[in-house]
Amino acid sequence: MSSDILLVDDSTMLRMLVSYSLSGSDSFTVTEAANGREALEALRDASFSMMLTDYHMPGMDGVELVREVRAMPDHAEMPVLMLTADRDPLVETAATEVGVDGFLRKPFEPHELHEAVCKVLEETLAGDGAARAHSFGPQALLDTFPYPAMLLDEEHTVVMANPAFYHLTRTGIHDCGVRCKDVMHGDQGRPANCPLVEAVRTGGTVERKVVDRRLGLMQV
Repeated sequence: MSSDILLVDDSTMLRMLVSYSLSGSDSFTVTEAANGREALEALRDASFSMMLTDYHMPGMDGVELVREVRAMPDHAEMPVLMLTADRDPLVETAATEVGVDGFLRKPFEPHELHEAVCKVLEETLAGDGAARAHSFGPQALLDTFPYPAMLLDEEHTVVMANPAFYHLTRTGIHDCGVRCKDVMHGDQGRPANCPLVEAVRTGGTVERKVVDRRLGLMQV
């Protein structure tokens, strides 16, 4: 069962990147709002498991939005994660006072986003079995591997990856849609013994150790 996330940010690109990252697994579905007014309208029509909101937005900033949300009986206890590049401690203090449950500093990597979302859900919904299940979702499993690990679609596009992959390939949330062969094999192109190709061809599970010139030994 997925968690419904309300994402509020005036940056179209940021919304696209966050939505892409969170929607890459079955754990989350994302509804977007470009500002506080749109967010409040969405909350009048639906319930959400959690809200992610920017701080700096035109018309109504993130603190003002959360204050309005906490005054809505149906959403007074909804977990809130604030996304902000602001380093002013007074901002965090004001946000905490109105009921923000956690903070994620911009810029951030996809795995940091997943970790922050799951942490807030777990802390604010302690005892909720569904929330606990998210900590054992695909992203959490990938994060346990010490070597680069990722989920790819049939076009070899990276849908989800672990910190080791992002670190060694020097990619991140801004590289959504990146293809495995472009960041892992360079001019060599797709390897002849690519396990993904074999898995698609046979319909079965394929596991193989691959030695890559750039990343070394990998388990795929």
